[in-house]
Amino acid sequence: MIGFGCVTTSEPEFRAGAAEVIELAAEPDSLLMRRHGKAPVGPLCNEMLDVAAEWDDLEAFVLLAEDVTTPPNATAAGWGSAFLAELRRLLVPSSDVALIGAAGGLDLDKVDLLDGCAVVFSPWALRELRFDDALAVPFDCGVADLCHQAQARDRLVATGKFDLGRAALCRRLGDRGRLVRGKVAVWRKWSVDLELER
Repeated sequence: MIGFGCVTTSEPEFRAGAAEVIELAAEPDSLLMRRHGKAPVGPLCNEMLDVAAEWDDLEAFVLLAEDVTTPPNATAAGWGSAFLAELRRLLVPSSDVALIGAAGGLDLDKVDLLDGCAVVFSPWALRELRFDDALAVPFDCGVADLCHQAQARDRLVATGKFDLGRAALCRRLGDRGRLVRGKVAVWRKWSVDLELER
């Protein structure tokens, strides 16, 4: 069973984004969750992760940004099936992979940080990783912190070919001050260079 979750702050963005991803990729027995609230959304994400962790037969949990987008003309039989097949291919039971995000590579590529458009939690990550409420940072910065948590425990962060994008990327990058403050908070926690935008 694959679970899907999304924290929403804008109903229109959710309907045009994550809701479509869920409609195309969810299976009849998929665990579906949604929380609605204001930023920072880490505590709401943690609520869903806590619930998902209680499901013993959950293969993975996909945490979606509300503005995530699928390719044009995507279908459940086409894109949805390919998304699930790629996810299951990368999350083999013997793997040390904790988190998987979207990227352009055909194979599993190890990375340091993930974009927050879609983050796949392995069963181990569901049990062990949570957003740090004390940081109170934007969602994407919280995802960066999760990546560091996984790596600090000798787990892998990887990317797969999920063919996903962000509808509100320009707006998200436009809030530079909030993102920079979030990155600085994560940097101070882990003492690493997060390549702050100039």
